[in-house]
Amino acid sequence: QIRLRTRSWVSSATCGPPERSRTRSRPRYFSPGSCAPRSTLAGLGLYGVVAYAVAQRSREVALRFALGAPAPRIRRMVLRQIAAMAAAGIVLGVPGAVRLGRAAQSLLYAVAAADPLALAAAAAVHAAVMLGAAYLPARRASRVDPMSVLRYE
Repeated sequence: QIRLRTRSWVSSATCGPPERSRTRSRPRYFSPGSCAPRSTLAGLGLYGVVAYAVAQRSREVALRFALGAPAPRIRRMVLRQIAAMAAAGIVLGVPGAVRLGRAAQSLLYAVAAADPLALAAAAAVHAAVMLGAAYLPARRASRVDPMSVLRYE
């Protein structure tokens, strides 16, 4: 037996459960604070990916240390690469969000398809989560002992 649902699935794709009106099937508002768990989960996933990528480059980092690179330069190198990835995500994601927003215009309630404030806030949260997730692996890379890494490999 197959059960079909109405457009209530749209609210599960947004940040948090919306409050529903008794007379309408569309959500009344979305709570921005309910995005925090999703941003935290995204940050943990990004942290794992970045930590793995930095661990794969441990030999390169150790060699840079052995040749005299200071720790802040190593940290900046890792953070700059992550910032470039975040910028690429924003540059590709904002136009995609605008296009999808226009396609889903009939499903949106009280928000324009290309709301500049919402897009800017989403881009800022994306960049903050990316850089926050990258800081610990960058700090760990700047504290590596070059002799132990080069001796191990």
